[in-house]
Amino acid sequence: MHPHTLLVNQCLAILGEHPDECAVWENKSGQLPDPNSPNRRPIRYGVGVGKTPEEAGGADIIGVLRGGRFLAVECKTGKATLTRGQRRWRAIVERMGGLYVVARCERDARAVLETGELDGRG
Repeated sequence: MHPHTLLVNQCLAILGEHPDECAVWENKSGQLPDPNSPNRRPIRYGVGVGKTPEEAGGADIIGVLRGGRFLAVECKTGKATLTRGQRRWRAIVERMGGLYVVARCERDARAVLETGELDGRG
């Protein structure tokens, strides 16, 4: 299994163990050709996909914390950094009062549950 996929699954499992604290969903995103379109135009799916692939920035995991606060968790492995689209999406989430977390390990997902925040930023 790819390290990124493993981290996403670990974070989903940790956050999903606490349904009284938060509800989370994996935010699968991408594009597929429209089979009903004569030119098979692409259809984008997922939250935060943008008008072009370069604008995409939706987090790997989206959810809601107890009390109604929006949660976005972007999982990063190795030396990976946020893309321009992800930085823009992070700014929107935070400007609107949501919590945006860059999770590099399971501990970061646990920190969301323990404090509602993340100890460090990725």
